[in-house]
Amino acid sequence: MIFPIIFKAYTVYMCFFSNSFHFNICVLYGIFMLHWFELTISRILVYPYQEAILLLTPPSLTNSILQYTFDDSVVPIPKFDAYFHLLIGGGIRARYMLLVCFALPCVAIERCLATWLVRDYEQKSRAFISVTLILISEILATVGAYTVTFKIVGVFYMAVTAGVLQTVSYGIVRVAQQRTKYIEKKCERSHQFYSLSVKFQITENVKSFRVIHILVVEVALMILTASITIALAGLNLVESRHTVYVFFFLEKLIQVNPLFICTAVFCIKPHWFRRLLRLIPFRLKHRTHAEEYVVEHSAHRCSLADAHFEQLKKLW
Repeated sequence: MIFPIIFKAYTVYMCFFSNSFHFNICVLYGIFMLHWFELTISRILVYPYQEAILLLTPPSLTNSILQYTFDDSVVPIPKFDAYFHLLIGGGIRARYMLLVCFALPCVAIERCLATWLVRDYEQKSRAFISVTLILISEILATVGAYTVTFKIVGVFYMAVTAGVLQTVSYGIVRVAQQRTKYIEKKCERSHQFYSLSVKFQITENVKSFRVIHILVVEVALMILTASITIALAGLNLVESRHTVYVFFFLEKLIQVNPLFICTAVFCIKPHWFRRLLRLIPFRLKHRTHAEEYVVEHSAHRCSLADAHFEQLKKLW
């Protein structure tokens, strides 16, 4: 749990302060990554019951092996007041699972708007896009968790909806990505009809798509696996004992999913990982003596946009 927390906090920090991505991408990535800590809170609340430290019902006198391994039977709870923290923990976990399902649709909508407004999207923050998407996702996830917790809507229908939503969103991201590549090729063929600013916008949009595509695939595969498993279990096509093992594995996978996501981010941005290694105390002695005399002034720092336009100016 320590390494996922460190990696998650570090990548969120670098995403906001490195100016590598558009503001809306940083907000979406940061908010959805920070919500992972809700899973830790729910784990603490549910842990006594999940590990059988506290029991919902008195132990059976039978020698059933299920009570010592996995028991997927539904236990009615007569009074929620006595198990309030269990209800809260389960609701928080359900809310987090539903909130993750909205990550890919939010990215799909944001990338579609980036493709549509490609002429000046990178120059303007347009924070209302990410804020609106986050608020809608938070409201829908909260309502969905409430309906599932109190059995107003079945888990089967939620799983099917989440699976369809991920598939459609992934298709939208791919279409927007291909559209952006088409605009880039069109710009290369008819470069005299495009300004330097528009060319830079298109180039940055293509780079953002390359980064997002890897993260989108990881999130979509995880959610689709859980959705398909729940759907098959709801149709009684998979035995319950197998379903419980799959859910147990998925729960552990979700708890360490920052390791997979942050690993993908480090592969895309290797200098982030090198900078993280330099922050480790025992690696301080490996720094060269010359680095002590290197002073980096903010006035001498050159952004990517300035370097790009400077090269174009020389070519012009």
